[in-house]
Amino acid sequence: MTERFADLDRIADWGEFDLPANSVERLEAFERWLGDEAVEAGGIGPKESERLWERHILDSAIFAGFVVGGDEVLDVGSGVGLPGLVVAVLRPDAELTLLDRSGRRCDLSRRAIRVLGLTNVRVVQGDLNGYIGEHSVAISRASLPPSQLLEPLRGVSGLREIVAAGSRSTRPPPTDGWETVEIPGKVLGRPLWLMRASLSSNSAG
Repeated sequence: MTERFADLDRIADWGEFDLPANSVERLEAFERWLGDEAVEAGGIGPKESERLWERHILDSAIFAGFVVGGDEVLDVGSGVGLPGLVVAVLRPDAELTLLDRSGRRCDLSRRAIRVLGLTNVRVVQGDLNGYIGEHSVAISRASLPPSQLLEPLRGVSGLREIVAAGSRSTRPPPTDGWETVEIPGKVLGRPLWLMRASLSSNSAG
């Protein structure tokens, strides 16, 4: 078992999903693409190239634990596909929509989709405000504070829950009425908190 397979296996065990056979290879290809094309195009900061696997791939992989087969997942403010493309690799039984208002970042995400050979992802250029769609789960890693996500997402029908990045502190972030989810230290080897809002039902309009 390689170290990177072990990294993903711990996350899959925590999230209770099975790792697809080619997960490590695809995510390493994504890591290389991020370090080359995405950094060169300004889609991700050059200083991030030294910690792409630990900080970006693995942190994004955690979101796969909130997805079940058949889910339609909306990645809000996806940037260059984080966390959405990582989730798409780990959960081929789900459909991902990457939403970002930057045409340049959307073009980069489309390029990454082609490089990775993914067929369960689409990219939408636009702002969350005014977005109308049907999704069961919304995820967001680094775009809007959780407090600014809930109201715009009321235009999304069928939404079961929202999961957003919290903090990497040893202490939980301010809740603002959200549920805090602590990722056990043994999963990533360091602290990570997510914010979660469960919704009983939601309908557009």
